[in-house]
Amino acid sequence: MTSTCILVIMQIDGKAWICIDRDVWSFSGGGKPGGDGRTDPLGIRASKAYLHAVHRLSSDTGLYNRIDGILALKRAMRARLEHLAEELNLRAMPVDDAGNWLNTLEQLGIIRQRMLRKLNKLRNSVEHDDAEPPDWEQCSDLEEVLWYFLKVTESYLRPPVDLELEGPPLANSTDNDSHLGYKVSYTPFAIEAFSVRINGDLTSASPVKGWIEVRLQNIEEREGIYKFQGDVVDVPSQLAVMKMLFEKFS
Repeated sequence: MTSTCILVIMQIDGKAWICIDRDVWSFSGGGKPGGDGRTDPLGIRASKAYLHAVHRLSSDTGLYNRIDGILALKRAMRARLEHLAEELNLRAMPVDDAGNWLNTLEQLGIIRQRMLRKLNKLRNSVEHDDAEPPDWEQCSDLEEVLWYFLKVTESYLRPPVDLELEGPPLANSTDNDSHLGYKVSYTPFAIEAFSVRINGDLTSASPVKGWIEVRLQNIEEREGIYKFQGDVVDVPSQLAVMKMLFEKFS
């Protein structure tokens, strides 16, 4: 299909599918202003709870220190999850079961949740069922899991907002690179102001597996180079964009 025919179809249908293969695009962009989030009230709460757990689990292997340590680890995890939910608007993310914050973060490619769920289950057993916590070594393993969780998620306390993706050289053009640019709003959630300057082999007028769907505005084509603006409204496409974004951002 010639580029002219592709352009006509896109103009009629108002849609295009764009390749966002992470190996094609290099990332640059910035997060929300305001520091790294650690001095926010929820950031302070998470840090204090974690440090308290470290103190309890390093000073003594006794039963009550282990109980207190497990409870403090859960408080640290809860504070961080609340902080992330506030900054990323996790309930509005385009994932299944968006009210489940650990599940949402895993679907976005930010964390793995199995050990964190184990900690949550253990805390409930200790606090509500009078269960005895595991031995000191297993408690220390969970403390290390929380350290990684807090470290990995810290950058997302000031998530990316303005994004620029640079791609391969444009054919038949003096411009150096293909380009994708977009702006993310978290509250309310939206991927908007999507602008594209791209080679014809990275865009399609019909669905392509693994490519994202864009609702088009201001379409222009010249010598196989497409320029247009649009919105990402398709839910699987939104999730694909966010996963790529968070992978590049971290």
